[in-house]
Amino acid sequence: MKSQPTSHMLSRIQRRAQSGQAIVLIALMMVGLLGMAGLALDGGSLLLLQRQAQKVADLAAMSAAIARCEGANDDTVRLRAFETAEANEVDRANVQVSFPSSTDTEVIVRLPKDPYFIQLVYDGPMTAQGRSVTRCGRQRSVYDGYVLFATSTVCGDQTLHVTGSSEYFEGSFFSNTDVQINTGGMEITGSVEFVGRDLPYNDQGGWPHTRVGGNGPRFVDPNAGDAVIKHASPREAPLLFDIADYRPGGAKALEAGADYHVLKPSGSYYYTGPGIPSGSHWYNWDTASWNTDQVPRSGLIYVPGDLGMSGPGVFRADETKGLTIVTEGKMNINGTGIEIPKPFMDGLALYSAERPNRSVPVTETSTHTGGSCYDQYIMTPSDHTYFNGLIYSPFGRVLVPTSNVAASHGAIIAYTIGIYVSGADIRYRGDHLPAGDPNLYYVE
Repeated sequence: MKSQPTSHMLSRIQRRAQSGQAIVLIALMMVGLLGMAGLALDGGSLLLLQRQAQKVADLAAMSAAIARCEGANDDTVRLRAFETAEANEVDRANVQVSFPSSTDTEVIVRLPKDPYFIQLVYDGPMTAQGRSVTRCGRQRSVYDGYVLFATSTVCGDQTLHVTGSSEYFEGSFFSNTDVQINTGGMEITGSVEFVGRDLPYNDQGGWPHTRVGGNGPRFVDPNAGDAVIKHASPREAPLLFDIADYRPGGAKALEAGADYHVLKPSGSYYYTGPGIPSGSHWYNWDTASWNTDQVPRSGLIYVPGDLGMSGPGVFRADETKGLTIVTEGKMNINGTGIEIPKPFMDGLALYSAERPNRSVPVTETSTHTGGSCYDQYIMTPSDHTYFNGLIYSPFGRVLVPTSNVAASHGAIIAYTIGIYVSGADIRYRGDHLPAGDPNLYYVE
């Protein structure tokens, strides 16, 4: 006869069953806790790894931007990013460098992570990623895009005066005072901008001393937003070059090396041509001299005084090395043609550093130096002109009184400019502008 379980025995059986259930629940909870611990530990370390990836991406991208601003090619820019990553203990195999544009560099850093506790609930790959895009820009020069740029603030409608029968200009005009254009036919691709001395605009006469007569200019693209004659704000005109660099022993003279030549006055080189004040220190080149070893056709030619050229025929500078003529004084190229197919240095074809008052220190800009409105500091030939590069006279007038300016590429920057031609074709090219200060910043 079986005995019935007592209440005490039933209570013990019930407690054992509950104990087994608790063990199962605890085991299940432990799995969850381990998963949460894995998420916390692996997730936290992944976040730290992501921060490292982003830091390295930022550093590598900025190094790449600096290299780009220094003019490095894509391979060198990419190498600079890799080297920066490796300096921060990231293998280049984990770095991707691309170039979304000519100014931008994108760097992506991917750092793999080994899963630990999290692999209990996730067994896929774990990767931290950082991405950075940097840009190298340069400050825009005040001279950018201008084929004719006249800096005087006081010379009225003679600041920029263009007259002729047929001209083509690729680029814009700028005058810090007024403009006078009298032409039988002119085409221009840019704008004609002037400051003018009298405001506001007068509907009957426009701005006084700012005149556009004849049949031009006709803008090649009249629908372009900037292809207009318009009033502009005054602009400071920073000096592009320091004449001291071109003197013997100067930085540019040393850079030119064996291609640096100083013109010395002797014999037939002394010039007393038309319009030259008595006693002026002029150096004369005639056509015959150009064809001898006395006067090189290439390199950097420095004239310690004024330069005069005379004689028939056309002088053509060497187009392999190029030619740059820099004078302390004026240039008067009288009665002969000159062709400079290529500038030798700094994008300069002709540069006159002459200024009206040498007792006044040269400032950083040429707009407040009391330059000459009418005194020609650079006068080109009367029968033929052709140049590539910059014609530059920051303190005086550039006068082009020629029957023809053949297709030329560059710009004319001067205190005042006078273009009096039968025909001209001058197209802007900005190679003469020194690179602006770099702007480095993160885009993304």
